[in-house]
Amino acid sequence: VTVSVLYWERQASRRVPSCQVPLIAMAATSCKSGAPPVQLPIIRDAAGNVTCNPGFYCPRLDPANATTYPIACIPTPDCAVDRLFGGSCQQSPFEPRLCRKGYYCPTPQQEIECPSNHFCVRGSFEPVACPPLAVCPAGSVKPRSMLPVVVCLLLYIALLVVRHFYLSKWRLRGHMPGQATSTSPAGDDGDEAAAELDAVELRSTRSGHNEALAHHFQAVSEGQTPLQIDFTELRVTLPPAPGEKEGRVLLESVSGSLRPGTVTAILGPSGAGKTVLLTTLLQRLDPTWSVQGHLEVNKGRGKFSDLRSSIGFVPQDDILHNELTVEANLYYASELRLPASWAPERRAQMREVVMEALGLLPHRATPIGTETERGISGGQ
Repeated sequence: VTVSVLYWERQASRRVPSCQVPLIAMAATSCKSGAPPVQLPIIRDAAGNVTCNPGFYCPRLDPANATTYPIACIPTPDCAVDRLFGGSCQQSPFEPRLCRKGYYCPTPQQEIECPSNHFCVRGSFEPVACPPLAVCPAGSVKPRSMLPVVVCLLLYIALLVVRHFYLSKWRLRGHMPGQATSTSPAGDDGDEAAAELDAVELRSTRSGHNEALAHHFQAVSEGQTPLQIDFTELRVTLPPAPGEKEGRVLLESVSGSLRPGTVTAILGPSGAGKTVLLTTLLQRLDPTWSVQGHLEVNKGRGKFSDLRSSIGFVPQDDILHNELTVEANLYYASELRLPASWAPERRAQMREVVMEALGLLPHRATPIGTETERGISGGQ
């Protein structure tokens, strides 16, 4: 006999003594395997009616009709394999079947879908309440734990709190985009450059713009080494193309000097090599390009690698964030590029000075814009 027959016999031995198991007429049916059915021991409920074991579904059972009492069949090979992997194939209409997953069987004739906020494993005769921090929709086989979601949510909230605390303690002491401008003294760092910068008064006239910016450069330039670049017989060539011995010459025999305290303009028609010369002097060329000639900094006493923080390079292409406002662009640039020793108030005042010197104070809240979305003008 099959495992199911042994199971029923074991359950019957627990409920009804062997001396009380009566002989009854077997159901007038045959098993799919062709073998004769095996009558299962009688199990009675508290009222004395014939029933199935709890968790089993016996829809054809009629306590008043002995031919409908539960039987067991030797399974076919396919059914035996199906049962081996958790299936519940029936070999006869009168063979008990375990209640399906997601359902519970309060009586042998009832198979009810598991209600919401409960779960029902296979063979359940009553639904089990869903545990805390879990979700159990109708028909659930097992609870779906919400603990990972709750943990992620708590971590996200904690990050927001930390970020808010950090900004409120350190960043918001200065000027954030969209806030009112702070023109209070820079604080107590005590350096002369900060004192001179704090003394700058924001003016609304064009001369005031230039004077404010001049005060700034005068303040930040104190204590810095003057920079002079001399170059002689510079020659820049591209790598040779396949099949050629020499590459294209971009610069030929260019000499000159960039002196401190002056503004030097490089003039020439399109394609004359102005950008190539500037990038060559700042050593920003493609490493595959060939550079010949002599280039020195401060008469050979300095190196470009030591002066990176003193050199600013503005590329031809627009590198502004089009979606941000003028003030927001300056805010992020100042936070990323200005010295870490500067107090937030000093950075805020520096942004105000730059916007006033460039005439952008009325447009501080205007987005940069794109070709299709209106923003500030190209000159601005």
